[in-house]
Amino acid sequence: MSNATHLIALLVGLTTACSMQASQDPAGNAPTSKAPAGPSAGDKAPAMDANPSGGNPPMVLPAPASTRIRFGVAPQYSQSYAPPASGPQNVDAVVVGDWLIESGFTPTHETKIQQILAAKKTPYVFGYILTAMTKQGLGEYADCDGDPTKKLCLEGADWVRSHIENDILPRYLDAATKIGTLAGTNEVLIHLEPDFFQFSEKAQQHPLTHDESNGFMNKILAAIQAGCPSCRAVADFSPWFSPDKTAWATSAKSFYEGWDKSILTHVGVTGKQFAFTEGKVDNFTYAEIVAEMGLPLVIMDGYTFGGAAIDVDTSWLDATAIAKAKAMGIDWVFLSQQGDVAGFDAFLAAH
Repeated sequence: MSNATHLIALLVGLTTACSMQASQDPAGNAPTSKAPAGPSAGDKAPAMDANPSGGNPPMVLPAPASTRIRFGVAPQYSQSYAPPASGPQNVDAVVVGDWLIESGFTPTHETKIQQILAAKKTPYVFGYILTAMTKQGLGEYADCDGDPTKKLCLEGADWVRSHIENDILPRYLDAATKIGTLAGTNEVLIHLEPDFFQFSEKAQQHPLTHDESNGFMNKILAAIQAGCPSCRAVADFSPWFSPDKTAWATSAKSFYEGWDKSILTHVGVTGKQFAFTEGKVDNFTYAEIVAEMGLPLVIMDGYTFGGAAIDVDTSWLDATAIAKAKAMGIDWVFLSQQGDVAGFDAFLAAH
């Protein structure tokens, strides 16, 4: 039986269980969407109940959009989350600073997820396996960075097309299974594939078609759900997205609307600083992103270009800004674990 057939058979058996859990638990090329540099390149914490499988006790999964904005912290790969000495206590979620890249799930991911779960927070993981494996397979680790002559932007779609079934999907399924084993019934958010649209751009020698783009992403989403039923996916949205650069999209909505929203619960932005604003960031306002996607928004405001750290962005630590952000459809805001972390924590305690 081929890997693809095996995966499909596995998923069919899980459809009913996953659907039941979902009903109980709704929950550009750009120079900026790289994994942070490194060697492996709201409601308060939900109530706990017993974990029949052992390990960390499970959290009650929150709905995808709470009655207030939830805050998280985004440590660098070199930082640990160990409040109060390291990191704010009053956040709801913590980013695993090491992205899932071509090596897949590693002992570092395991350790950090265990630490986050032990602190009764939601782990937030970046899934970059498809793109990282493509770079490795092409022998050039450079991002496109607006340069259509880079191998990723010329040959990337062909590599993905040839390796999705036998290499990329098994790596995602393995990572999701290991995350699921750690998480049990705890929610884990997985932010998927920054700049995925680059594989459908006209610069590619053979761009992904509409059906390929949707189909490949939905297979990744299904692998995640199969391996980790408590995981929820976040679709990366690049505000610098321009449909006229793609081979087939007519709008941002048309690019993303075929993705499986039974698994996909949020849309997220990352790759540079995203301060509070009601105006446009590149080509879209935050409210426009929510409207295009039909999903609540995750703001990742813990990094700048290339994944470098920034200080806590205090533009979000304002009650008026929070009220306006909630009205825009923003559900999560993640800030840095550098700078005035104590002030960040105090604001959360008071709000």
